[in-house]
Amino acid sequence: MMVRKDIVLSRLIKYNDSPFQFLSWKETFKDVMKELSVTPSEELDLLIKWLGPDSARQAESIKAASASDHVGGLHKIWDRLDVRYGSPELIEQCLKTKLANFPKLTNTAKDYERLYELYDILCEIQFVKNNPQYSQVLAYYDSSTGVNQIVNCLPHNLQEKWSTEAIKYKKRHSMLYPPFSFFVDFTYDMAKWRTDPSFQFAPQTNKTSNPANVESAVDLMKRTQKALVDGGGLRLHKIVSNSKAVLQSFPSEDLSSDLKDLDLGSETPPVQRSIGLSWDISVDQFTFKVSSEKKPYTRRGALSVINSIFDPIGVCVSNYNEWKTNSPRDDVRICDLQIGMKISLII
Repeated sequence: MMVRKDIVLSRLIKYNDSPFQFLSWKETFKDVMKELSVTPSEELDLLIKWLGPDSARQAESIKAASASDHVGGLHKIWDRLDVRYGSPELIEQCLKTKLANFPKLTNTAKDYERLYELYDILCEIQFVKNNPQYSQVLAYYDSSTGVNQIVNCLPHNLQEKWSTEAIKYKKRHSMLYPPFSFFVDFTYDMAKWRTDPSFQFAPQTNKTSNPANVESAVDLMKRTQKALVDGGGLRLHKIVSNSKAVLQSFPSEDLSSDLKDLDLGSETPPVQRSIGLSWDISVDQFTFKVSSEKKPYTRRGALSVINSIFDPIGVCVSNYNEWKTNSPRDDVRICDLQIGMKISLII
């Protein structure tokens, strides 16, 4: 019996007087007291022993003022602790501070590992939110107002992934916005996916890079940088290239913001965006995004799909003038064929 008691008591930890830890500490302490079936007098002594310096001082004062009423004194101490360290507004502010101190993640393997840290914070919010005492003050996490501030910490590709999943959920359940628990599960799934060794692929290399061309490009860029500084005090930076050799020739502060912390030797660079175009520098290709909205298989429907793509140099869409010479019936057949070809190319 004594051995079991010692084991149960070993679960107790000293409270550090921080609101960050109050709810979890209180939950553990209450569970231990319940398992040991202690008397109010024993709980009072154990409570004072395991409280922090400031909270223990307050508990000692209340105990002295309730010397003949251990049950009443115990209730007063817990009421004081709840007000000083566990009020809904205080807990809400503590959780907000945790999120505010969490850094913006980048598209790197190191930062993807930190998704688990973010998930732990979200689980804590979910735990507190499930408590009726705090559910109302934390209800905004079930809306875009609460979730978007967290989504802003994610890399751009995961932000887009969340938008896709949230839209699917809204349509499937006819809701204004997914519940917070759905976002918590999403974060855990992304953490598992982005850190799973089964999906760690070797980066694609640009085999056509010519050392002479690389040297020439680097030399031109560095001479241009110097000329701009000397001539007008302008700094040329945010450099992007599909050649890793070129990128490695410049200090990280001169590279595009989403390439600064990237391990160019092992990590796939994110898609770059400029003047409306998306450039996948890992394969040196332009990429395009097509709306999933369904259009009728007619000339007008096909042109609507084609014209929705920002393609100023005509990479995706080549020629549709031939449709003007076909009959209405042929229009349907040709548009059907052409839309299929164009979407396959775009995707």
